[in-house]
Amino acid sequence: MIVATLGASAFAPAATHSAPKYSIAKSIPHAENVETTASQVSARYDVNGTASWYGGSFHGRLDARGERFDENAMTAAHRTLPLNSLVEVTNLENGRHVQVRITDRGPYAHRRVIDLSRAAADALGYVDDGVARVNVRAIAAQ
Repeated sequence: MIVATLGASAFAPAATHSAPKYSIAKSIPHAENVETTASQVSARYDVNGTASWYGGSFHGRLDARGERFDENAMTAAHRTLPLNSLVEVTNLENGRHVQVRITDRGPYAHRRVIDLSRAAADALGYVDDGVARVNVRAIAAQ
């Protein structure tokens, strides 16, 4: 039988380093993990990517702010932007754009930049397709 002895340093936490802005811990649903400050949002966040939408079974459930999600409101879920931030989302395929408030955390689907409410997705014209290429630009944080 071979027994290895490990010193206390083998279990010491890894060296820490400054996390980049817009990064969060692995437990996405919790707003307290967001490292972005409200004043940084409007000046920096402008991203192209894929948007999806959510509603249906989520309608009426509590969002990350503890309020009821309304699929008919102009709201969205984002992983890192501060809750209550206002963003403009533009559908890059048809040029339609909407302003939505970040009220929840997500999207949880791989390679999505934002999840919009059904109403916002309908206004952008992609409810039937399910996803769209969009630009997300922060307008204000509250």
